[in-house]
Amino acid sequence: MESIQIHIANRSYPLNVPAEEVEAVQAAAAMVNKNLKHFQEQYGVDDPVDLLAMTALQMATKAVPKAQKEATEEQALSLQEQQKLVNLLQRMKESMVP
Repeated sequence: MESIQIHIANRSYPLNVPAEEVEAVQAAAAMVNKNLKHFQEQYGVDDPVDLLAMTALQMATKAVPKAQKEATEEQALSLQEQQKLVNLLQRMKESMVP
């Protein structure tokens, strides 16, 4: 674990994160700040809570379709694995001598 400081909306947050996640956390914080600035400039909003809410909604909107697709693919894979198991059990049953 590494101790890092990230800055979001002019506030500092101390975090302990696994070493392999430090760059990802820093990149995520930079992306959030970039979105905050964009919304502030585009809509003239200065309230950090409003800016954070708008940023969270935008990021979640982008993440939801990906999560839904992954869940669907995982379910399909699970069904394929179940079918393989059923087929294997059927072949085992057929090959058993009565």
